[in-house]
Amino acid sequence: MKRIFCCILAGVFCLVLLIGCQGKGEKAQAAEAASSSSSKQIEIWFVTPLIAHPVWLDAKTAFEQACRDYGINGSWVGPVGIDIDEMIKQIDLAIASEVDGIITMPLNPEAMRPALKRATDAGIAVVLMNSDDPQVERLAYLGLGNKNFGETQAVTALKYLNGRKPVIAAMVADLTQASAREMLQAAEAKFKEAGDYEWVQTVEGASELSQELQKYQDIFTTYPETNVVLNIVADGASAAAKVMEERGFQSVAIIGISDMEDTLAYIEKGTVYATLTENYPRMGYQPVTWLYEYLTEGKRPANIVNDTGTVVVTQANLKTYKQELSDRSLWK
Repeated sequence: MKRIFCCILAGVFCLVLLIGCQGKGEKAQAAEAASSSSSKQIEIWFVTPLIAHPVWLDAKTAFEQACRDYGINGSWVGPVGIDIDEMIKQIDLAIASEVDGIITMPLNPEAMRPALKRATDAGIAVVLMNSDDPQVERLAYLGLGNKNFGETQAVTALKYLNGRKPVIAAMVADLTQASAREMLQAAEAKFKEAGDYEWVQTVEGASELSQELQKYQDIFTTYPETNVVLNIVADGASAAAKVMEERGFQSVAIIGISDMEDTLAYIEKGTVYATLTENYPRMGYQPVTWLYEYLTEGKRPANIVNDTGTVVVTQANLKTYKQELSDRSLWK
């Protein structure tokens, strides 16, 4: 942080000298040079939980674009598979490299908190996304609004059912995950508000496709009347769709999470009704904007906690929703 402000002061000093010896038409060029000199000193690391996962690559593309737009040195680092220890290692490497900002997702807040506190103690600005930890002195958090997501899942399913009584099953990655519980509670409250409903089962998928397929086999065997399937696990919607197709079931509102390639293919076929995706391009781009403004101007985001927004993807907007995700004028 101190290094950046020193660079800014040096840039201003050089600008004054240049103005003294240049004509009026060259002042803008001098100002641009000074600004460029200071911004190039900023270095930000994005410590992702999955360095090459298709969903996170959307964030990577946006992150790299933001770094180009602001003239920032950006590094995209993290494990190939979920590995908390590797994420912690990358945070510590960022601290040792004296970076100016870190963007990351504290998948396990308790385990990652000490490393993040080491970063903030070193004067590094931290932005968290997709999983918050209020005990970290973060500049901002950007992620899904759990209540909004759950309510939107329910509203989307009710639209599909068009007056039929909802008979609901749900799958989450981890039954102990607080955010998933909050989403399902919000969804159930919305179903209750709409009228009569039945919630038959919530199961754990553990992000293993083979397990998810078996769980949906069991659900459709035990509760063949199920007509709503809510997923808070990335491959859940495609697993439910595969089982549904094998059994010849129809008229089931399968609602997914994230825009996984298989899920989108099933939406195109009409087997999956919709998926609700968080805005990964926004999670890649906006934290860079916040960090740049803070590091160069001392400006903080208006809110510490920020919702990425939830976009419902159906056949109607399957070809255009990516444009919506990348439209910065819609980021509120």
